[in-house]
Formats: sequence, structure tokens, C-alpha cells
Amino acid sequence: MIYNIEYRQEVLRQMIFVSSILAGFAFAVIVQLLTASNKNKYVAWSMRAFIASTSSLLVTTVGGAILLFASGLLTPNSTAEVVGKVDGLFGLLSIFFILGLALFMAGIAVAGWIHSKSVGIFAITMTVLSCLIMAGVYIFLAQIFTPS
Repeated sequence: MIYNIEYRQEVLRQMIFVSSILAGFAFAVIVQLLTASNKNKYVAWSMRAFIASTSSLLVTTVGGAILLFASGLLTPNSTAEVVGKVDGLFGLLSIFFILGLALFMAGIAVAGWIHSKSVGIFAITMTVLSCLIMAGVYIFLAQIFTPS
């Protein structure tokens, strides 16, 4: 299989874009929760989830930007060792991205409980449904694009 530098760079650009937007949203939620008058356990757990999400997504954003710059230095004649290191960093950033997304979804699920039990149940239901849909899309695309 031929290593396609342009494809990896585009995937990295999209990951940086999505992670930066989600990190901004998570940070905005943190600010709102800090100023909330209601300081129950759900506020604390939601803040923890969004703080961890913001941190993970910012690592993805900054690390992705650095990796994108470094991957621009690759050529079709780059050694397998260099390409392997770039792939390793790409995999690590992907883990931070998925972790940040999962923590973001967990923050949404817990945030519903701040308002009421019924909103909390709805938030968890919608979060689980969203995660299942995202996983289904991933599995579907993996089956289409995996060489047989």
C-alpha cells in the first residue's frame, strides 16, 4: 500500500478543526458552570468532564498543528522509520481526540442532571444514542475502506 501524505494531512486538518471547536464549546460550558449559583454534585462532575475534555482536545489541536507542519516535510522518498514515527504520533493524537470526544459526551450526559431528573435521563439517552450512531458510522466506513 502506498503511503498517501496528502490524505493523512487532510485527515489531520479535519481532526484539528473539530477538536478546536469542541474544546472551545467545552471551555464555554466550564465558564458557565463556574458562574452557576447551583453547586451540586452534578455541576462538579460535569465540570470535571468538560475540563478533561478541553485539555485532551487542546492537546489534539496543538499537537496536530505541530504534526501537520512536520508531515509537510515528508516526501515520497522518506524512510520507513520517519513515516513510522509520524504514524505513531498520528495514532497518539487520535487517542487524545477520541478521549476528548468521549469526555465531552460524558459532560453533556451529566449536565442534564443539573436541571432535573427527567432532563438528566433525556441527556443520557441522547448521548448514548449519539455515541452508538457515531460508532456505527465508523464501523460502516471502516468496512468500506478496509482493503480485502
